[in-house]
Amino acid sequence: MNLLTLKSLIASMSNARPFFISENDFKACLVKILLNNGYCVYSEYSFQTLTIGTVKVDILVFDPSAKTSHPIEVKFKTKRECCSLLPCSYPQQILLKTHGAQPINEYLFWKDVHRIEEVKNSHKLLGTGFVIFLTNDSYYWSASNSSATINAGFRINSGALTNQIAWSGPQSPNYTCGRAQYPSFNLRQSYQNYQWTNYSSAYDINKTPTKEFKVLIIGI
Repeated sequence: MNLLTLKSLIASMSNARPFFISENDFKACLVKILLNNGYCVYSEYSFQTLTIGTVKVDILVFDPSAKTSHPIEVKFKTKRECCSLLPCSYPQQILLKTHGAQPINEYLFWKDVHRIEEVKNSHKLLGTGFVIFLTNDSYYWSASNSSATINAGFRINSGALTNQIAWSGPQSPNYTCGRAQYPSFNLRQSYQNYQWTNYSSAYDINKTPTKEFKVLIIGI
């Protein structure tokens, strides 16, 4: 499995499932389409690493044709949106909630990249790993000209990132929110030219397209 193949599989889900109720719902649908396309899939698979102990990944995919295994992490973050269950014939509505905490979610996205890097460093025979971020919150893909935000150095909108994940301003180098701590860390490599792509539009009760969903997939 490569990045283009995974992008194609996820794009093929959008007609039947233009949006998801939760992150677990998204993962379940992704597992189903992987199985339907001949892959072997293991959920919540644990790896022992040389550097950060046990790492549990959302999905481990075995590609029987290439004889390779691929760890996948999934993120699904939303802002408040009232959607109907199209293409179903009945107009039931689902209210997506606002997750907020965007800087922390971007930090956690790169933390997932870091975790897969460490898994691959400890298990050299693994194929490409992936981190997937699906959202209807335009904050994540919209360009920002501000360098004053605490997450200015690791926004996921720009398509380029150095290997250092560090908070800016008075929060540097670490960040604490309540009892949770989010220390700075370094990735093993820099990630360039990654792109957000359209996934679908959500629909309201009148079958009118509302806010779009976009997806970001990074190969590790």
